[in-house]
Amino acid sequence: MERYWAIGLAWLALWNTAATFRTTNFVVHAPTPEIAQQIGQLAERYRREKAWEWLGYELPTWNVPVPIRVVVLPSSPGGATSYQPIDGQIFDMQMTVQGPLERIYHSVLPHEITHTVLVSHFRCPLPRWADEGSAVLSEDEAERRRHDQLVRQALAQGRAFRLRVLFHLRDYPSQGMDILTLYAQGYSVVRFLVETRGRPAFLAFLAEGMNRGWDTAVQRVYGYKNLEDLEERWLSWLRGESAQPAPQWAGPRYIPEPNAASRATMAARAVSAPLMLNHAPAGMPASAPSQTSGVSLTPPVPYGHDGRGGDDGRSRFASPIWSASQPTPAVRLMPPVPTTSAQDGWVPVPSGPTPPSHRSGGPS
Repeated sequence: MERYWAIGLAWLALWNTAATFRTTNFVVHAPTPEIAQQIGQLAERYRREKAWEWLGYELPTWNVPVPIRVVVLPSSPGGATSYQPIDGQIFDMQMTVQGPLERIYHSVLPHEITHTVLVSHFRCPLPRWADEGSAVLSEDEAERRRHDQLVRQALAQGRAFRLRVLFHLRDYPSQGMDILTLYAQGYSVVRFLVETRGRPAFLAFLAEGMNRGWDTAVQRVYGYKNLEDLEERWLSWLRGESAQPAPQWAGPRYIPEPNAASRATMAARAVSAPLMLNHAPAGMPASAPSQTSGVSLTPPVPYGHDGRGGDDGRSRFASPIWSASQPTPAVRLMPPVPTTSAQDGWVPVPSGPTPPSHRSGGPS
């Protein structure tokens, strides 16, 4: 039986990468020439659109095209983008998108392309909440609406992160529900900040926060006293859109001390110039994308569907989203969570000679 499963998976992987289409900045591996061409053309279009939306300029051509592997499935849309951050440069960018074609075209692909645009601008990995929140903001209206419902549900059920905890997360949470909360809450906070002062101010806030601390950044860019003040403004904004129960914060959630590898991977080197992706370090020839790399058939974080996900694949949203007819739950606000360092911010750590790869779109 295991042999048949192995043969089936090998056939599926081969079928899903049977055709290749090359564009200026991407090389697409897909089941058919038509799909490969459509994904390639859309990827170039989203790359231009998202760069203008977020950065205000068009990115220069990358030295080596980014490989995109397309896995067409009847359900479970999702994606992942990985790369190697080394000394303020980005190497070995790769992308996988999967699910129904309609969701890949309108949700998964713009999400993953946004990751590449932002890392091209900053030349370093962003905090998870900002990276994923910005990517969800680039998706279609249906997906944005779904994440808005998810964050309201998390606040009503006591699963939301305090912003001081959320802003210090250097990796994805270990639990499936917490991962979905990170996506939804990250999207909501990013949307609030973007609607407050626009995308340029938001990018300035990220650069300031990663280098000088989030309290300093929120004071200088938005004029709020600290993260707690930002948190209250964000909640007031949510309440203004639709009457919701008072939030219940999950806790206690202490900020874990990151290990050396994760700190090196998330080292803050925010700069304003665009980056030429996928070129080789000095003295090393640039290599063409591999034509035979394996395809991950299961996304790290499914999104764009009705809440199936997590470790066991069961439905994670059996209970209905809160409505006005339900009783308002009690408020459980946790005290401020202590940080693990004397400085409130994204503490830069020099990267080693071979830092681990960074992966957006789900837990590493």
